[in-house]
Amino acid sequence: ERAVLRFYRNERDAIGLDMLLPWHLELLCEEWLRKQQRLHRKLVHTGKTMQDFDIVGLDPHGEYLIAQVKHKASAAAVHDFFSKAAPFFDHDAARLRRGALFFAGHAPQDAEPGQIIPIEKVIAEFERDEPGYLAALYGSHQPGTAPRT
Repeated sequence: ERAVLRFYRNERDAIGLDMLLPWHLELLCEEWLRKQQRLHRKLVHTGKTMQDFDIVGLDPHGEYLIAQVKHKASAAAVHDFFSKAAPFFDHDAARLRRGALFFAGHAPQDAEPGQIIPIEKVIAEFERDEPGYLAALYGSHQPGTAPRT
């Protein structure tokens, strides 16, 4: 609702988690992984290709990098993701912590055993470093025109 009102009122407020669709978040997190030099190559299409994983690729060392992206997640959902990711890392806890990532808005504090990255952190970093990318992803300008800043 907020996104629609923002578009029709031509507002330029900050883009927040509640304004982005699931595919926006998946792509945003994939690009953040590239920006952090953690994702070197993708192995499958981002989102909707695999039921349990949204991003599957290789890191710069040729190790698997697997991520799930959710607007909201319970501790149980996070634990389930890491359980399903463990075989990719031969159940090695250190490799799992490096290569399996769960991106969540409103991330649970008590989830284990891997890395949980708040999507709000990803959005804030892009707003600070590359606001044009975030605006283009959100769709606040038409192709062929400069993004509004």
